[in-house]
Order: sequence, then structure tokens, then C-alpha cells
Amino acid sequence: MTNTAPHVRAVGFDEIRSLVGTEIGPTSWQDFRIEDVCRFEAMTHEVRRRSTRGSAETALGAAFALARAPHLGTSLLTFDGFAHGLNYGYDRVENVQELPVGSRFRMRQTLSSVERTGTGIHVVARQTFERESDGSTFCTADAVSRLFE
Repeated sequence: MTNTAPHVRAVGFDEIRSLVGTEIGPTSWQDFRIEDVCRFEAMTHEVRRRSTRGSAETALGAAFALARAPHLGTSLLTFDGFAHGLNYGYDRVENVQELPVGSRFRMRQTLSSVERTGTGIHVVARQTFERESDGSTFCTADAVSRLFE
């Protein structure tokens, strides 16, 4: 049994707005393997940069999860009826904890706000990442997106 949530498809502003406050997820479990560390380090140099200020494992595990979040988010929720969408990145990242190599994690998200703007629809989703080993949260982040009609 995978314990993953069904995919949600929202069409238009009213359907998206109706999802505010609703938890969507979780995703399937994702592996955080040594191969991921090597590939991610080669692409970002994140481990070397942050390891001088603290735990490289902590920094890399959360950074890896956040880098996977756009893909994981679309496995949970897609927006239809828009010309295009833009991932603006993160407004806030909090509660960063260690994610040891060899762990598995998954993500849930809750739409925090959906607002019309002059250029489209501004969407903020709180993403919560949890470890499989103990079910605890190791990172939360507010992802910001803009949808254009």
C-alpha cells in the first residue's frame, strides 16, 4: 500500500480558491540516496558552500527536497485552463532539520492563499516535507506561483 493521495486537478480561479486550507497529499515516498548527493552536489556545490557553516547533510537534504518540490507538487495538484504558469520559488523556508542519506521522504501541500492580480493569479502553497523513519517534519516552505489566463 502506497498511502499516496489522489491527484487533484483545479480548473479556473474559483476551483483553485476553493482549495485554500485543504491539505493535498502526501506524495509517494522519495529516496535520498548517495547517488543523489553526488549528482546534486555536482550541480549546485551546495554541500561545500554550506558545510563550513553547519551540517552538510542537513543543508543538502532540505535543498534536495526543495529542488524536487515543483515536480512533487505537480504529482499532487495541477491547474488547468491557464495559458501558462510560473514558479516564483520560495517566500519562506523554515524548520530545516537533518535528512540522512539513505532516508526516504514525502511532501504534502496546503494552498495558503489564492489572489487575483493585474497579471494573473498569485498562489502560495505551504509545502511540508516529512521523513519516513519517524514521520517528523524536516522542512516547511511557502512556494509561490503565478498563473496566467
